[in-house]
Amino acid sequence: MLLGAFWFVEVASRGSFGWSALVIVVMVTGSLLAYRPARREAAGALVGAALPVFLQAYLLREGPGIVCSRVWLDDKENCRYMANPLPWMLAGILLVIVGVAVQRRVRANNRTAG
Repeated sequence: MLLGAFWFVEVASRGSFGWSALVIVVMVTGSLLAYRPARREAAGALVGAALPVFLQAYLLREGPGIVCSRVWLDDKENCRYMANPLPWMLAGILLVIVGVAVQRRVRANNRTAG
């Protein structure tokens, strides 16, 4: 699950963590997929990728539109545009549903094969 979150953050940030983080995540993913029992749990990466998506939806919870708030230190008003959080919420729900569905299918195939 955490691996999926790392992958999403790396892709969403367009490599701003640098090549070293990308190399580490690719190596960890490759080593997990090379280990046969871990392959059965690989669908958890989809559910993990939903975590940053849900975080983004939470951070945009006051949107859509212009949201103004008072800054407590200098008593000024700060206004900013907040995007609609609904697409982020739907994307997170879709990632969780697909991850759970893939996991159930993999487990069903393992039961019939073994």
